Amino acid sequence: MKKHLIAAAVAGAFAVPAMAQVTVYGLVDVGYQSTETKISNGNKTEASTFGANGQQSGSRLGVRGEEDLGGGMKVGFVYELGVDPTVSTGFADMSNRQAFVSVSGGFGEVRLGRQYTGVFGVNAAHDAGSTFGGFGYLGTAAHTGWPGNVRANDVVRYQTRTISGFWLAVAFADDASKTTSNAGVVTTKSEVGGQTITGSYTAGPLSAMVSWSGAESETVASSVTTVKADQTRTNVGASYNLGVLSLHLTHNQLNTDDKLATNLDTDYSDTNIGVRVPVGATTLWASTGEGEQKRKGLSLASANIDYSAFQIGASYALSKRTNVYAAIGETEAKVKSTGVKTTDEGMYFGIRHSF
Repeated sequence: MKKHLIAAAVAGAFAVPAMAQVTVYGLVDVGYQSTETKISNGNKTEASTFGANGQQSGSRLGVRGEEDLGGGMKVGFVYELGVDPTVSTGFADMSNRQAFVSVSGGFGEVRLGRQYTGVFGVNAAHDAGSTFGGFGYLGTAAHTGWPGNVRANDVVRYQTRTISGFWLAVAFADDASKTTSNAGVVTTKSEVGGQTITGSYTAGPLSAMVSWSGAESETVASSVTTVKADQTRTNVGASYNLGVLSLHLTHNQLNTDDKLATNLDTDYSDTNIGVRVPVGATTLWASTGEGEQKRKGLSLASANIDYSAFQIGASYALSKRTNVYAAIGETEAKVKSTGVKTTDEGMYFGIRHSF
């Protein structure tokens, strides 16, 4: 018995710790696009690109890893760079997509770094076209300003474990700097931050998410406040899989309160519905949406706009990692006071490969 105990102790003392598992991965999406912008006063702009980058999904190169700490705890990281395979400076112009370190266990997961936002998470999971990059999806208009972008910097995020199909996440960010004179006067200041709460529920064919965000920004230059504003966002998404097809809904609402000029206070909202149909190796999707922007206070009439959009697309899987796609889309913006319309139309083809 003693011999077994001594052997176990010696083995434990000289055991080699588990090495982190590291994976290199990526995605290349290149295609053709043709776009046209028409204004009802007669102006028109046309453009076409052979070798358009990242239409269905952004091209990227990434590294991710994970180390088992024992006791159910793990440490992981993701470092993902956006690349453009269509130009000679594709690697020189790398930009961070995601870059974070995480700790996970029975308590859930904590991430620190640049990460996807709740706004994008709701839309990407429930838009029929998975927020395809072309014209025709109004939810993209809600992805502006922190924390509405696809990804946000300097984020601390905690997500619970999934329990009975439900998880909850909270995220915070604060990117600030300030210079104060010896007289106690703030001469320069830059602050952008906020918080997000996101909840997700999945039960069989039903998936639903809701995210609420609050953000604050302030800029002081030469002792003068040039920016001071608050923003709130509410984003709702749901989908239901009927087997032969799935139904999709997203709703986005953005409210901006400008503390310096009431005529810049803005309310924006959009609602989008769609359908996704798998047919063998082919997946078809179609969506339509309506939105509205209103200025409050001393509003400029030209800033009150009605939006409408539609998108139709198809993807064919050549293999588990490669697909070809085609889509058309249109977004129309109509100024209420003048009736002037701006119509953006697009046609897209491409091939996407992941590795």
